[in-house]
Amino acid sequence: MGLAPMIVQEIFEIVAQLNREQQVSFLIAEQNINVALNYASQGYVLDTGRVALSGSAAELLARGDLHDIYLGKQ
Repeated sequence: MGLAPMIVQEIFEIVAQLNREQQVSFLIAEQNINVALNYASQGYVLDTGRVALSGSAAELLARGDLHDIYLGKQ
């Protein structure tokens, strides 16, 4: 989101609360994988506009190669 970490945390908490209480879904583009997947139920990793990976947040967090896929191998 390009914001200070405290503000990002607050925004994600508000979104999670709205999701729980109002049954509202959100599509959020976020570069910080760990923060995004800690609040998400599903995730998608895009590579040049195409879905490279998708799955539950837990499945994606458990992948050892997620950062390599997202950031590219060096």
